[in-house]
Amino acid sequence: MASTRFANAIIEPPSKNVRPMVVRQLRQIVVYPGQSISFQDVNWDEFEAIVTQLGESRNSRVAYYDRTLELRLPLPKHEKAKVLLGNMVTILLEELEIDNECFGSTTFKRKDLGIGVEPNDCFYIQNAVRMLRFDRLFDNSIYSLSSVSLSSNVT
Repeated sequence: MASTRFANAIIEPPSKNVRPMVVRQLRQIVVYPGQSISFQDVNWDEFEAIVTQLGESRNSRVAYYDRTLELRLPLPKHEKAKVLLGNMVTILLEELEIDNECFGSTTFKRKDLGIGVEPNDCFYIQNAVRMLRFDRLFDNSIYSLSSVSLSSNVT
């Protein structure tokens, strides 16, 4: 039995009841605005590698929990809701004269808990002064999580 080529992936025929493995590059996966795709049985190192490969300048969001990785691509109306919510929190904090530091959409990763999330906006309130010296977060097990994290879901 010959191999079958399908959309740039080679699928080997199964032998002795072993399921074939298909390997694809992330750049080959297309997620349209308003949709998401989930990958199951993703270990922590794979999650880290995928986030690194996706890069920081992207419009997709990731969530990782219980060995499941979800990639989402928000719609423009989702981004409008995100800006509105973020502005409301910013105005409220300013009016109440509460010190804060906004880190925008930041990837929070906790290997010890096996969780990775990207809120739309995050605000440090209790640790605002402490966070002033950082321009990015490297290890969320050392740096505390934000006081307020906003995620909008427009359906």
